[in-house]
Amino acid sequence: MTRAMTLWWQDLSTRERLLLGILAALLAVFVLWFGVFRPLTSAIDEARSAHRAAVEQAQRVEALATQIRAARPAATAASGSAADVVNASATAAGIEFSTTEPLANGGIIVTIAAIRPLALFPWIAGLADAGISVERLSVQRNSDATLTAQLSCRSRGA
Repeated sequence: MTRAMTLWWQDLSTRERLLLGILAALLAVFVLWFGVFRPLTSAIDEARSAHRAAVEQAQRVEALATQIRAARPAATAASGSAADVVNASATAAGIEFSTTEPLANGGIIVTIAAIRPLALFPWIAGLADAGISVERLSVQRNSDATLTAQLSCRSRGA
């Protein structure tokens, strides 16, 4: 096949070879422009746009986090035993315990059979604000969108 191509090329006139060379060069420029350069510049523009959007979103989240931190009430010392504070906090948050077990150091172990993560972790953060330390936390995923949690709490300084 290459021999046939060579013979065909040799049979062409100089003018025809020149025109085919120009055609090949134009085809190469076309392929490079629309097959390489344009897709790359488009991808770069999209990446810049996505980066700009991510930076703006991060700034909005940081601003909201600053507002939340500023609006958060100052930590107050727990009034009463750890069990009283934990029970009162859970009642206020609408959390029901499966079991509760008092500890010798004045703390409490509570088990929650089913709770959504978006309710559990803010509640635990609220305990910290109320002067309650969570010494141990065990969380397991249930078959639905809830968690089973067991935590051991005590008053700070106890």
